Formats: sequence, structure tokens, C-alpha cells
Amino acid sequence: MVTVALSDADYERFRTLILTRTGLDFPPVRRGDLESGLRRSLAQVQDAFRYHREAAASLPALSGLDDLYQALVADLPAVWDIVVDALTVCETHFFRHAQQFEGLRDHVLQPLIAERRRRGDLSLRLWSAGCASGEEAYSLAILLQEMLSDWANWRLDILGTDLNQHSLDRAQQAVYRDWSFREAFAQQRRQQYFHQQDAQFILRENVRGMVRFRICNLVEDCTPLFPDGRKLDVIFCRNVILYFGTNVRRWVYQRLYEALAPGGYLIVGHADPPPPNFTPLEARSFSSVTFFQRPLTAPRRTSPRRPDLEKARGASPAPEAEAADPAVSPASDSSEPAVVTMQGDTSAAAAATAAEAQYRLGRWHADRQHWDQALRHCLAATRLAPTHLLAHYTLALIYQSLGQSEAAIEALRSTIYLARNWALPHFTAAGIHRSLGQHDHARRELRNVILLTNRMTPDAAIDGGDGLTAARLHSAAERQLQDMIGQDESGRPG
Repeated sequence: MVTVALSDADYERFRTLILTRTGLDFPPVRRGDLESGLRRSLAQVQDAFRYHREAAASLPALSGLDDLYQALVADLPAVWDIVVDALTVCETHFFRHAQQFEGLRDHVLQPLIAERRRRGDLSLRLWSAGCASGEEAYSLAILLQEMLSDWANWRLDILGTDLNQHSLDRAQQAVYRDWSFREAFAQQRRQQYFHQQDAQFILRENVRGMVRFRICNLVEDCTPLFPDGRKLDVIFCRNVILYFGTNVRRWVYQRLYEALAPGGYLIVGHADPPPPNFTPLEARSFSSVTFFQRPLTAPRRTSPRRPDLEKARGASPAPEAEAADPAVSPASDSSEPAVVTMQGDTSAAAAATAAEAQYRLGRWHADRQHWDQALRHCLAATRLAPTHLLAHYTLALIYQSLGQSEAAIEALRSTIYLARNWALPHFTAAGIHRSLGQHDHARRELRNVILLTNRMTPDAAIDGGDGLTAARLHSAAERQLQDMIGQDESGRPG
């Protein structure tokens, strides 16, 4: 890894340039995030230039920070793509935070669809802003197919946008691995909407064709992407706005408000700061989720002026931390931590610190599907700290995504040994055993899930489940077990 130490002057010039271009701010508390992102960027450009002939044609030879800065000032697209990829959050999966999708289905789309049918207007328009590699946008498409038996007769416009061209390229390919199906809500739908090819899952064309992807910077005006001028029914913009400074947030929220049709809904991430008071969006709470609705009769407002981003920087506080996820600390969502070496200190505390850094590196690379690097760092974490629970579980998910099922099962055995009352590894193991035709093992693991979740309160959060509750995991395990028993009784493979 290239060693990059930001001087104060380097920090200021890179921070200003990136803020002006993207709206992403790195105030002093996030200086380390910027430094590690630039380190990754410089290494990736240098490696591509040296070893990848096709990529080298669009990349300059960079020897250090000065060259990287000049390439960004020169507005070289290939370099900007690498830097944006290194500095933005790419972690996503199908039906992430499933409660929000359930709330969208039950409290927003069901009444909206009924009202549109009454009017004879069979159209819906949805926008996934900051869609990363496409899982969120395709989740919306799958949800609409499930809700609309006559979906082919509707005019369904689902747009996914992102600043990161590399992520959009992956979204358009619509090829995913097990890593993208970490929600039980998603696993239940994978067989119906994807076909498997080795360790890859390819989205079926009738879903893929419902979504279009475009590059768009939320700091700019994205409304031209809807050329007929019609407003949107639903906007997903989750875990994006928290990385903007205060003035940029105000601008982005106002633009999202204006893009919504009266009565339309904005859905943000749990950690995103709520819309500011001047934006007349009304909070609507449904069970465990809160959405923001544009009122039907809100006063018309003048479009805001785009903020002067260089001046806006001074008003930018540190971003709020994302809601606690037992599998990943908030810092590891956005930045690759520096590799910690013990340098002769062999104490248990030093080993634990080094292991945690390696684990977080592994998660960072896994979220970007850099499988070799992810595997290397998580293995290092388990060597440094053999009882690092999350490193073992992440190893299992990485092996599963690589199609190495036996290695995944072995990593899950280690995980279950370390945390016998954790239901999620049993559920993951059941899916792998079933894919291998090991039906007795699969049924045993599903019964373990049912037993363990029975001991929990229904609304208790499952560790590492990204918002998954005990009741939902229990229900998913029961459905899968009944499905397997039904197949056995019918004489089909279980």
C-alpha cells in the first residue's frame, strides 16, 4: 500500500477540490478518512497503469500526491472515478433495512396503487439516489413485481443514480454474489428473481429491464433525468446526505423536496440527519420506520440557489455516525483503516488492535467485492485473534460469495462455536447446506434458528442482521423449513 501522509496544505487543497466537485466534505475529524482514501486511490492508479494495459490508456503515471492532485484538477474522468470510489460508501445489499421496504409496501405503495387504479393512471415513478451497485433500485423493482400482478401494463420508471461510475457499471451488469443477499428478506426471493451460474446470481431480464441507471451528482440538478417534467412518487436517498456539510445538505434536501410529487415520500437512512425545518416535508411514522412526505397543499417555493461549496465548507460539522450495526462500526463503512502493525509489541491488546484493523480492512474490501483482499485481511484477523467472532463470520460470507461452500461451512462452525446463541450463522449455514443438497443438515440448522429466536423477544435485533428482528428471522426459518418438508412429502428433492 502506498504511504501517504497529508500535510496541512495537502489536506486543505484536496478537501476543497473534492468538496467543490462532489459535495463530499472531510472536516478535521474525518481527515484520516481523506488520507486513507487518497492512499487507496494513488495505489489503484499506479497498479492499473503498471499492470492493466487497457486501463493504462486512460490513466496517467502518478508518482505522488502532487501528480494525483494535478490529474484531478485536469478533470481526468478515469482518475476521478477511482477517487470517488475510494471516498464513497459502496456497502449495500438487496432489501437492506427490510423494515423500510415493508413500510414502503404496506403504508405507501399499497394505498398509492389502489388510488392510481381508481384514477386509471397506471404509472409509478421511483428514484434510488446514491444507488451504488444497484441492489436498492432492483429491490424496488422486485417489490413492485410482487405487488402488481399486471405490472407489465404499468408505466414503471425506476431510476438509479450515483456519482460513482464504477458502481453504476456493476449495477448495469446485474450480476451479484451471496454477499448481496445478507437479508433473509432477500434470500427468500433469490430463487425466483435470479438464476445462478457457479457462484454468481444473475438478475432475470424482466426485472433488470425495469430499472435505468445514470450518473448524477446530487450537488448538481438531477431533474433533467426525468425529461417529461413529471414528479416522483418515492425517492430513496439513504446513507448519503450524512456525508455532506450543512449548507450542501440544505441544498440537496430542497432539491429532493422539489422533485417529489405532492403526497410523495422521501426515505432516508437511519443515520441521515432529518430534513431541515425550512423544507416543508412532514414526518410520517409507520411501526418502526419514519418517512418524509411532501404535503398535498404545501406552498410553492422558489428553487434554491446552488451553494458556494468552498464557502459552505466552513459550516460543515462532522457527519453523524450511522445507526449501530453489530457487524461493522460506522467508521468502517466509509474508510479503509490503516493497517496496524505491532512492531515488537506482542501483548494481547496489541494483537486485538491489529486484528480489528485487519477485520475492518476485510469488510471494506468485501463491500466492494475485492474478494482476494477481503479474504487476506479477514484471515489475518483470525490469525491475530482466533476468537474474533465477526472476522470468522465475514470469512464465511466471503467464501460463500466465492462459491467455496465447504470453506464457508468451516468458517461458520468456528463462528457458532464462539457464539452458540447467535441465530444468524445457523440461518446462513442452512442456506449453504441446502444448496449442496445436504438437506438433513439444512433442516437441523433451521430448527436451531427457530429454537434460538424463540428465546428472544420478537422485536429484538439480530446481531449482524442489519435491522433484522428475531420475529422476522423466526418466520423466515419456519417458511423455509415448511417448504423443505413439503418438497420431501411430494417426493421432490428437499
